[in-house]
Amino acid sequence: MNFSHSLSHIPTDRSISAETLWQPFPIDVFRDTTGSFIRETAGAIGIDPAFIAPPVLSALSGLIGRSCCIELKRGYSEIPSIWTLTLAPSGSGKSPGIDAAIAPIRKCQQLEDERYKKKRLEYEGKMREYGRQQDGGSEKRPTAPVPQQLLIDDATTEAVAEILADNPSGCLLFQDELAGFLGSFDAYRSGGGGKDLSFWLSLFDGTPVRINRKTGNKLITAPTPAIAICGGIQPGMIHRILAKNPHFFDAGLIARFLITCPPPLPIMWTEREVSEQTEQGYKHIVQQLLGLRRMVSPEQPIVLTLSNDAKKIWEEFFNGNAAGQYTRDTEAERAALAKMSKYAARIALVLHVIENLESGMYNASTLEQRGISREVSAQTLRSAIRLIEWFKTESMRLLASFRSPPPRADRRTMAIIDLIHNRGSIEKSDLHSLRVFRNAEMPSVMIDAALSELRHQGVIESEYVKNPRGGAGKERFRFPTFAGSGSETIENTGK
Repeated sequence: MNFSHSLSHIPTDRSISAETLWQPFPIDVFRDTTGSFIRETAGAIGIDPAFIAPPVLSALSGLIGRSCCIELKRGYSEIPSIWTLTLAPSGSGKSPGIDAAIAPIRKCQQLEDERYKKKRLEYEGKMREYGRQQDGGSEKRPTAPVPQQLLIDDATTEAVAEILADNPSGCLLFQDELAGFLGSFDAYRSGGGGKDLSFWLSLFDGTPVRINRKTGNKLITAPTPAIAICGGIQPGMIHRILAKNPHFFDAGLIARFLITCPPPLPIMWTEREVSEQTEQGYKHIVQQLLGLRRMVSPEQPIVLTLSNDAKKIWEEFFNGNAAGQYTRDTEAERAALAKMSKYAARIALVLHVIENLESGMYNASTLEQRGISREVSAQTLRSAIRLIEWFKTESMRLLASFRSPPPRADRRTMAIIDLIHNRGSIEKSDLHSLRVFRNAEMPSVMIDAALSELRHQGVIESEYVKNPRGGAGKERFRFPTFAGSGSETIENTGK
C-alpha cells in the first residue's frame, strides 16, 4: 500500500489540535423523532445539542444491546455499545442533558423493579410452602426471580459481572459524574485495580466475562456481555484523574470513550418546551427497543450487513482512518483514531435500527411477521461517518489538551495537582503551606521546579491577573482550558 498517497487524502486529521475551535454538532444526521427530541430538548433547557445527542446514542445503544450486531465481513462484527463522556463545568447543563436522554429508560427500570418485587414476594411465599413439606415432597424447588436491569449505577467489577450474567441482552451504565467510575481505578498503581481496568477494557468489545468471586467460592460467567456508558465530568476533575493515572492512555481506556466538551453558555430562561408528540415519540422508540431485546435471543442476534454501495464507502473510510493514525504525534491520539472505525460501525447500527423504527418498517410486537431490514444503506453509513468525523475532531482537540503529567510524577507535583483541583486555581504562595514543600530544604526552589515541570508538560497553565486595586499583579496556575469551548473564570481563592 502506498502510504504517501493515502495520507494525502486526509489533510484534516493533521490540522486538528488543541487550538481547533468548537464545531457545531451535526444534528441533521438524526431523522424524524430522534432529531426532533434532541433539538427540542436542547432548546427547552437552553443548552447546545451536543449535551444531549451523545448520551442519546449511548442510551439507545444500551437498549439495543445484544439484540443486534453488524457484520462487516465474515468473522468481524461489532456490537452497538457506545461509551460517551461529556466534559463541562458545574451548572453548564451537563446533567439535565444526560437526564433527558435516559429519563424514559429510568421509568422503564422503575416498572421492572416493581415487577421484580411482586415476583420476589410470590417466590418467598412458594419457598415457605415448599419448606413446610415434611420430606421435601415431589414438588420442584421454586426458582428465584432474576431482577431485570436496564440501568447500572454500581460500577464495581463483581457487581457489574453479576448483573451482566443475569441480563445477557446488555445494560447501560449511567453516572451523572463519572469521576467516581474513573477514580475507582486509582488502585491500579498499587496493583489492586489492574484487573478492574482489564475487565472494562474487555467489556468494550463484548468479550465473555469469567470471574472467580473472592467470597463464596462462586464462578460468575457472562458469555454475551454488552454495556453502554454515559456520564459527565468536570474539566478540572478529568485533568486530575489523568494526571494521576497516565496509564489510562497507555491501556486505551480514554480511547474507548467518545469525549465531548460543548461550549458552556449561560442557561437563560426560555418558554420553549418539548412537544408532547416528540416526548411520546422518543418514549415509543425506547419501548420498541425493549420489545426487541425481549424477543431476540442474545445468542442469536439480528445480524446486519452493509449494502454493496455501503461496502465501498466503508472501505474508503476505514483505510483513510487507518492511514490517518500515522499523522498523529502521540500514542493517545493514534489509539483514539483506531477506535473510530469501530464506532463508525456501531453508530451505523444504532442509526439503522432507529430509522427502521421511525419509518414504521419494524415493530417489536410483530417481529415475526414484519421483520427488520438487514442491510445498512450507504446513506445511513454516510451519516454515521459524519458523526464520527465530528467526534474525531472533538477527540483530537481535547486529547491535545490532555497532555500527560511527567512520567515520574512525585509527591510534590501530585500535591500541586490536588490543590488546583480543590481550589480551581492557585498562586505560588499557596504552595508554601503544603507539607511536601514546608518540610523541604529551599522550598521556593522546589516549588519553582515543580511548577516549571508541570507547565512544561502542559498539565497546568498560568495567567497573569491584574490587581484591581492597583499595584503588582499575581500569577495564577490552573488546569488548561479547552480552546473553542469558552473559558472558565479564575476564582479568587485568596479569601
